[in-house]
Amino acid sequence: MNQIEKFLFIILILSVLTIVTSFFLDVWLVWLYGGAVEIGQIKYFTKGLISIILLFKILVNLCVAFWLFKVSKEYDARSWGWFIFGLFFGIMALIFFYLIRIHDMISLYTSKGAET
Repeated sequence: MNQIEKFLFIILILSVLTIVTSFFLDVWLVWLYGGAVEIGQIKYFTKGLISIILLFKILVNLCVAFWLFKVSKEYDARSWGWFIFGLFFGIMALIFFYLIRIHDMISLYTSKGAET
């Protein structure tokens, strides 16, 4: 596995964990409080759990943002723009970045094929 494959594998695992923990948090809140939950009803343990999950999501977005900043410098792209995009959109920004890279490689390949 090269470095990009390892990073994408880690991001895939982290995004699945984020989705699963969010789902189970919702299920747990409904089971614990029985339906619609108001903020005043939530206990401190639950507030702490929600804070930990949000912190986890923020850390994933930060990791993605730094990765996009680093990789976009190698491709002479606007690194700060990709950093901000990755900070707000996380995994979706990473997917979008690599879709653009694939599109650029395909268009470069087809333009070289048309020249010969």
